[in-house]
Amino acid sequence: MGLFGTFVYENKEGEKFWLHKDEQGDRTFYYFSKDPEGAVPSLPSGYTVEENPNSNMPYLKKGPGESFIDKIFDILGI
Repeated sequence: MGLFGTFVYENKEGEKFWLHKDEQGDRTFYYFSKDPEGAVPSLPSGYTVEENPNSNMPYLKKGPGESFIDKIFDILGI
């Protein structure tokens, strides 16, 4: 799932969706598609995959930001 290929997500119905990236000017958009052509190798940092309960379509959700203290603890190995 990204280590030797592209990032693919399988929903609860068994459908596969590949993560794509589109850059427009200074903005970057991520979206899922059933087409593997041009898919990206991994999730962007700080995001997780959620699934729409009505359509079963995956989408990215930004996770809670890591606090300054958490980053310091990570650096120090605490």
